[in-house]
Amino acid sequence: MRILPVIAVLMLAACQPANPTTTTTTEASETVVTTAVDCSSAVGAGQTFTFSCDAGKSFTAQYDEGTTCAIVTAGGQTYRVPAAMSASGARYQGGGVEYWEHQGEAMLDGAAGGPYANCKLPAPH
Repeated sequence: MRILPVIAVLMLAACQPANPTTTTTTEASETVVTTAVDCSSAVGAGQTFTFSCDAGKSFTAQYDEGTTCAIVTAGGQTYRVPAAMSASGARYQGGGVEYWEHQGEAMLDGAAGGPYANCKLPAPH
C-alpha cells in the first residue's frame, strides 16, 4: 500500500507547468503567491479565437497544450503570456500584457494597437 502515495505524488507533479518560478510576497496580512511560467517557446495547440472589439479593433488568441500560456496576436505583435489567477474566466498576464476571457467576452491591455475593450467572439451560425 506504500505505492499509492508515491503514485499520487507523481501524478500531482505531472500536472505542474515546466520550469515554474514561484515567488511569495506578504503585503499587510495578505500572502500572494505568484508562479511564473516560461512561455517563450509556447506553441498554440488547437483552435484560434478571433475577438472583435470596440473601435473596430480585433485580436486573436490560442492556448498551448496545457493552457498554461496564451499566444495572443494584436497590432502586428505576438505575445506569449502565462496564466494568472482569476476569480472568473481565464486570465493571462506577463510582460506588461494582460488578457482575460470569460464566456466569449474578453479584454486585452498593454498590447500594440490597444486598448482592446468590450471584445467578443462572433456569434455561432
